[in-house]
Amino acid sequence: MVKIVTARRLVSEMTSDDATLVLEPALDELERELNVRMRCFDKWISEGRMSGTDARDRVSRLMGAILIIKRCAAYDPSAFTMPSQVTSSGDLSESAADE
Repeated sequence: MVKIVTARRLVSEMTSDDATLVLEPALDELERELNVRMRCFDKWISEGRMSGTDARDRVSRLMGAILIIKRCAAYDPSAFTMPSQVTSSGDLSESAADE
């Protein structure tokens, strides 16, 4: 039997080790998504499935998110890593609390 797992379920089951953020792959994924959306949006606009205004707004928001992350990373690169001492509940483990 094939088990279908939704993205929402995958995220809810992530542990802190799974959720360790690494800046470059995260930005690469956002930029990949931006390129995919731009290709899709062009097609959808020509098919009348999306307005140019809506497409520009969505692309602008995604580009803004990329820019904000880049600016934050330049200001504080440590914000883009998660300490290994953080548990899946978000609490610090005892060893981290002792430090």
